[in-house]
Amino acid sequence: FGVQVAAVNTQAGADKIMGDLRNAGFKAYTVKEGALFKVRAGPYADRAAATAAAEQIRRKLRHSPFVVPEP
Repeated sequence: FGVQVAAVNTQAGADKIMGDLRNAGFKAYTVKEGALFKVRAGPYADRAAATAAAEQIRRKLRHSPFVVPEP
């Protein structure tokens, strides 16, 4: 599972958010879908771990993350 933190339309915007996540202690990566760069934290082994991470991101970074399944 991953935690989607943002979807932006520029690589620079994605890089900024990924840097914020990494500085807060999370592993970050980007998934490109169409014109969007989806910034995610993870991966996490199960939904419970991803949900806990989403809550930490919400508190630390003031984003509105949500859990997404990863292939």
